[in-house]
Amino acid sequence: MKFVNIKRLKAELQQGELPASETAKYLAAQAAVMSLIFIPSPANEPVDWAFIANPLVSVIGVFYCYQRNGAALGVRFAERYLAVGWVVGWRVGLVAVAIAALGLGVTLVATGSLEWLGDPRIGPAITVGAVGLVAFVYWRIGRHLGDLRAANPA
Repeated sequence: MKFVNIKRLKAELQQGELPASETAKYLAAQAAVMSLIFIPSPANEPVDWAFIANPLVSVIGVFYCYQRNGAALGVRFAERYLAVGWVVGWRVGLVAVAIAALGLGVTLVATGSLEWLGDPRIGPAITVGAVGLVAFVYWRIGRHLGDLRAANPA
């Protein structure tokens, strides 16, 4: 199971199918991570547009990935999607956390405080960024699936 090495993963997928046990590992890991991400917000917070946007972006993203894999003529979509999605998710997640930490650190040093985090405009900005990040992840997964299809269509 790979966490960040997309080149090695793509090389293995080009050589043949992942064993069912490997595919199951990616599926289980992805399901575990997704169950942590979609914990409902507290009842006293209003539902925002991200509760509609994220599932919509996800459905469109999966369809995009399916098309990039070759649609009905594509091979091993679930295996490729889960494995590539896992690695892309880790890579994007690590970079996003690093950028956020760096941004918060620079802001703290420059201003001496993080009081701006209480500004009501920050929540919508973070939501837009998060939905954009989800769309970016699907785009990257689709891009890698297209590379796999071009290198080894069958």
